[in-house]
Amino acid sequence: MGSVAVGSVVDTIIFDDTPDVSILTIDYTSKQETYQLCPVGVIRQSDNVEIPNDPANHDWIEYQIWLANGFTPLPANPIPQPTLQDRRWELYPTIQDQLDALYQARQGDPTGLAAIDAAITQVNQSVAS
Repeated sequence: MGSVAVGSVVDTIIFDDTPDVSILTIDYTSKQETYQLCPVGVIRQSDNVEIPNDPANHDWIEYQIWLANGFTPLPANPIPQPTLQDRRWELYPTIQDQLDALYQARQGDPTGLAAIDAAITQVNQSVAS
């Protein structure tokens, strides 16, 4: 990886990781970009792109220059608390898991009556508690 020239107040970065040197210019006078912190890095507000904390990523380098120019990102959104519906998904098996359990129970009982009885008992116990 090539080097990146970054100063305390910079609007140009030079990437020299290829034989041809390329220059990326960031003009802060024509557009005021805003970023918001997120778990993997930041979100650029103008296009809602999630930029990972990766020193090789050009967008991350642009964000670092934005920071060096004295700007401050918006705070991260709070992590939402799980709802009752979310908690129910944690407590109860999916319908596929329930059907798999019925199928597996039926393997030793060709008529399937024992599996059905077990399922009814499980439902009754769930309702009672």
